[in-house]
Amino acid sequence: MKWSKRVIVFLLLCFVLISMLILISFAQYRTQLDEEFDQLIGENLTAYAEGQRTEVQGMIVDIKGTLEAIAVMVDSAEIDPEGTWLANYLHAIGEKQARYQVTYASLSELFSGLNDSGVRPEDWQTYDLLSHGKAVVSNVRFSERMGEKYYFSIAVPVYENGEVVGVLRSLVQAEKLVQTLQTSYFREPVHSYLVKGNGDFVEISEPLPSNLYSAMKSYLAEQKDLDSIRAMLKQNQNATCKFRLADKNYIYVSTVSLGYNDWHIVNLTSAENVSHHSEVIMRYTVEMGVFLILLTAAAGLAFFWTVQRQRKKLRLEHERYAVLAKFSDTVLFQYFYKDQILEFTSNAQKLLPLSSSRICGWKEASGQMLHPDDRKLVAWQMENPLPEGEICSQEFRMMGLDGTYFWCLCQYQTFYDKKKKPYLAMGKLVDISSQKERERILLEKSERDSLTGLYNKATVENQIRLYLQKECSKGFLYMIDIDNFKQVNDRRGHAEGDRLLAQIGTVLCSVFREESDILGRAGGDEFVAFMTGSDDQSVAADRAQRILEKIRALSDLSAGSDPVSCSIGVAAWPGDSAKYEDLFRAADHAMYLAKKKGKNTFSF
Repeated sequence: MKWSKRVIVFLLLCFVLISMLILISFAQYRTQLDEEFDQLIGENLTAYAEGQRTEVQGMIVDIKGTLEAIAVMVDSAEIDPEGTWLANYLHAIGEKQARYQVTYASLSELFSGLNDSGVRPEDWQTYDLLSHGKAVVSNVRFSERMGEKYYFSIAVPVYENGEVVGVLRSLVQAEKLVQTLQTSYFREPVHSYLVKGNGDFVEISEPLPSNLYSAMKSYLAEQKDLDSIRAMLKQNQNATCKFRLADKNYIYVSTVSLGYNDWHIVNLTSAENVSHHSEVIMRYTVEMGVFLILLTAAAGLAFFWTVQRQRKKLRLEHERYAVLAKFSDTVLFQYFYKDQILEFTSNAQKLLPLSSSRICGWKEASGQMLHPDDRKLVAWQMENPLPEGEICSQEFRMMGLDGTYFWCLCQYQTFYDKKKKPYLAMGKLVDISSQKERERILLEKSERDSLTGLYNKATVENQIRLYLQKECSKGFLYMIDIDNFKQVNDRRGHAEGDRLLAQIGTVLCSVFREESDILGRAGGDEFVAFMTGSDDQSVAADRAQRILEKIRALSDLSAGSDPVSCSIGVAAWPGDSAKYEDLFRAADHAMYLAKKKGKNTFSF
């Protein structure tokens, strides 16, 4: 009996001791779990805000680029800004672009409008910037005439003979400043607001309180949190912070600067759902812990170590599936350094050519999954993990299901054991191919002449300069000027003139090599071409003769049209010059010699 009592007492003491240890572990685990939730939500809300900024800036750059392209066309093609052609052209653009409409107004019209009683001081400032050749993104305004909605405008100046004569502008609904095409990964709704740096709300769809700080003052538990929000806006921070409310709940606040008119996007989302998930996981863990305690008390110390290992495994699984619940549209992975095993979530097989979501021998498998140019970078990063707590972010290319490579963003964090050795990396993969494609299209659009599709003046000059810097470079520079082009515009109209310029661009593309030669429109009716890889003057002469013949053939495309011809000047590199500027002047001089010969010819 005494022995039995001692066993019972011993078991009770063990039970109490183990219970205390597990309760302490649960408390630490709960704290760590909350920190992980806060970090994940903060990172994704910040990325969400960055995506909003990227879309808004892309929209403004797209509209502004369209307006500037039209303005350049009006100036270079000598189009009457107040004529019917431009009005019809803008109307046609409006029918194709449902997002915005483009209108033209002369400077005199804008100036007369400034004499109205409702004009603000900022209207004079906008007029002053436009009249001095500066593009403007206006503040948001409420318009009854436009359907009682809030709008802002993007305006660029229009030149004629070197002077600003008017403005091309487009009105855009202010709601687009906070709208996004992104898929929200948050269970709680994200409320987006447009705010000035001083905290004043910018109304974009409905009446709001006058100031963010005064509106949140009564909700926040501590005054210092309001100061933190004020500092985030003042310093143009792109960050997310968690604040406690007066009702003991929490709220996440993210800010990002749009870079225009002191505009900031402020996103607010509740933390109640996060706390709920944390409590569910914690409750499940406690239930499992009690079960393990009972088993441990029954089985003794020998079983104790097995329970601890199981508990550690369960904790990792809980964290993993907690992350999955938040990122259902994102491919997650975990990499075990010791065994070199890479595990993906099941949705990875919809994006990557995987026969299994578990890969053994990652180094060998990466040779097939990664683009050849990115393999060394990824391998080095896996062999040299960042310190604990730091987030690694990389962009690289992976092979998709169709066998082609796509761009993805990889973000992960490395976890270390007690010996300070990395044992696990957890992260996510996001397909950013569409973002990369938009960036490429915007870059290509900025380099091309909108009428002919050839390089614009600045780009063709830069491309030729880059080629001339290569060793053993050689070739010929062609300056091509359309003869009597002004008569084409005067007799047949600017639309026919534009069509002729586009046809000439097609002719040049057919004569020169697309993969190696460089073509561009220098402005008006003047074109530039550089034939690479040859110093044979007979070859250059043959190329010039083909240009003359094909451009003369354009006269036969429409009955009764005036003859079309051109004058060409050719200069050799490096024979005629050692500098690009001198080479350009040599070709230009040769072109004028061709003009003096009676046009419709070429000259070296």
